[in-house]
Amino acid sequence: MAFTFRGGIHPPMQKELTENCAFLPPVETKELCVSLSQHIGAPAIPVVKEGDEVKKGQLIARAAPAISAPVHSPVSGRVRAIENRLGLFGDLSMHVVIENDFLETEDYLPPLHNPTQQQAIERITQAGIVGMGGAGFPTAAKLNFPVQTLVINAAECEPYLTCDYRLLLERTDEFLRGVDYLKLATGATRALICVENNKTAAIREVEKAGVPLVRFRKQTQGVGTYLVPLKTKYPQGSEKQIIYSATGKEVPEGALPSSLGIAVYNAHTAFSVYEAIELGKPLIERYMTLSGRAAKNPCNLLVKIGTPFALLAERCEASDTRMVVSGGPMMGFCSVSGEVCTKKTSGSLLFFTKEEVADSAAPVGACIGCGRCVSVCPMRLMPVMIDQSARAGNLKDAARYGAQQCMECGSCSYVCPAKRPLMQSIRGTKKKLREEKKRG
Repeated sequence: MAFTFRGGIHPPMQKELTENCAFLPPVETKELCVSLSQHIGAPAIPVVKEGDEVKKGQLIARAAPAISAPVHSPVSGRVRAIENRLGLFGDLSMHVVIENDFLETEDYLPPLHNPTQQQAIERITQAGIVGMGGAGFPTAAKLNFPVQTLVINAAECEPYLTCDYRLLLERTDEFLRGVDYLKLATGATRALICVENNKTAAIREVEKAGVPLVRFRKQTQGVGTYLVPLKTKYPQGSEKQIIYSATGKEVPEGALPSSLGIAVYNAHTAFSVYEAIELGKPLIERYMTLSGRAAKNPCNLLVKIGTPFALLAERCEASDTRMVVSGGPMMGFCSVSGEVCTKKTSGSLLFFTKEEVADSAAPVGACIGCGRCVSVCPMRLMPVMIDQSARAGNLKDAARYGAQQCMECGSCSYVCPAKRPLMQSIRGTKKKLREEKKRG
């Protein structure tokens, strides 16, 4: 029995490139550029200045008063500059540039033993932990909502990505302790660890650790931690879809999962909570997948926050690269430069050959009315109607067809036989609707 949702697609997974690659140690570099915008919300505020000596794990920027998270140094060394550097989208944002002394002198928080709920919350806040599945919402902000059920997202449904899979294989006990600490911090009575059923080795390891595998949803109603097998399908790991798959509940339009007493946390987030509580280690590094057919040595490895993309390209021996994507191939973003540096949310870096990349110069055909985009949409929208309304300049109709509910998974564009850029059209429509709303 594997649980799922309506719609979705089955792209080639390509996970065989790295699924058997055990974690490698981090790549060392002389200079790390740590962004102060590591998360959704306001950038962190620097508490160091140029010339300061810093230690690994030391606070270098405090959380802003609004939704934000603190930032810590990934290495020991000296602050060389606090300046604007290039970001993933070609924008400039403030970074703390640290010259690495390679001494790894640590300044971690004191480890906690048998913490109380309040101590766990404070530690998660101090450690600067954010959602590590891509969204980057500060974890501490989510702890303000009382919930009964945690959905732990270990689906990893995007093609090529395997770092969460390896995490469950190689750091099983630590991951599960992180889940327990999240239950403590949130007050939840149950946790549902959701893994796609093609990840049999990971499922086996979690089962061996004592987590029961469920066959029916009613088995998850008690107090405890359960392993929930999901059907292998994209976008199984998106928030609303994984909630429905695991619990059978639908998040109402415009509502948060907390309205159902549910909170979703990424598997790597749970692992980072373990490190923060038991080791006193802030979120200063994370596991990543480096993959794609242009990578001669694809791998999974530990990466310090602030590592340049160019160095990671060297590490996996990427050559003849047509496109570099940060994140998965479905929802990730093309990198504009090797100067861009990793963040807390950087789960993968993919190096694609010409054969792996769709030909952007290929002609776009007319809609043939096949309805495939409607049948695969996980949000039960009509992408073709949103696109047609937007192209006609009718934003009101585009909104009526649910443009703002689109999660931008790209399933519609993937299946369109006419190769129409439906997702890009809807993304642009959402931007126009936001601008219109601001103008009043």
